[in-house]
Amino acid sequence: HRVDVQLFARQMREGDAVTGAATGAVGKGVRASRAAEQDGYFTCGVLGVKTEQNLGTLWRSAYQLGASGLFVIGERFREAGGRRGNAARKEAKSMLQQPTDTMRAWRRVPLTYYEDWNHFASSLPFGALLVACEMGGEPLHTFQHPERAIYLLGSEDNGLPESVMRACHRHVSLPSVRTESYHLAAAGSILMYDRHAKSLLCTRSQKRQPGPTS
Repeated sequence: HRVDVQLFARQMREGDAVTGAATGAVGKGVRASRAAEQDGYFTCGVLGVKTEQNLGTLWRSAYQLGASGLFVIGERFREAGGRRGNAARKEAKSMLQQPTDTMRAWRRVPLTYYEDWNHFASSLPFGALLVACEMGGEPLHTFQHPERAIYLLGSEDNGLPESVMRACHRHVSLPSVRTESYHLAAAGSILMYDRHAKSLLCTRSQKRQPGPTS
């Protein structure tokens, strides 16, 4: 017998945000401190990433700040995708061995490649919100991160097109003192750190709350 299954995306409620429940531990010495783990998860990726060096920096930050994965969308990243044999192995080695990724984050955080937007949109995880990071959105300092988030960044030179912006559930931007246009890897790192910092503040606030009195 054959069973056909069709999956449908579920609409998320506006109040579905990070709760910041703590389950983590603190490291010692030169090892970086580990964040208190929150409920949910997040991934971060780029539409039309231009340079492998920027990807290496973003990959390292994704590992340090607890991302479940990293992704790239578009043929631009794999212009040499049709290569075989030694050429393909050299291309893969060049991508993974980036001087900006001294932690070799590719061994700990998986990278997923999507051929185009339709491929990506059809593969979104159940119950996650797609968050566009682009100028003109809600300022980051007031932004409440979804419990399950897919953060999407635009390319270094083109940003995110309007059609993609309309497909996203949320839109956040990074305020600045001068120009609002951030370096790609810096923007992704700031966004992920803000999620991490707010989850820590939420955890500490919960710990300070007095218990019930008799």
